[in-house]
Amino acid sequence: MSVMTTALRESLKTLRLTGMLETLDARLTQAQKGELGHLPPGPLPGRDHPP
Repeated sequence: MSVMTTALRESLKTLRLTGMLETLDARLTQAQKGELGHLPPGPLPGRDHPP
């Protein structure tokens, strides 16, 4: 199943996250199968430090 839409592709390009385009479908499949673990605690992506 592909989650790619034109709007999603353009948004990722605008955000300079085009590397996600290559792995998004695989990540979706992993998530649906329960193969992705929890994210470790830490700063949010794109933020150098907490406010």
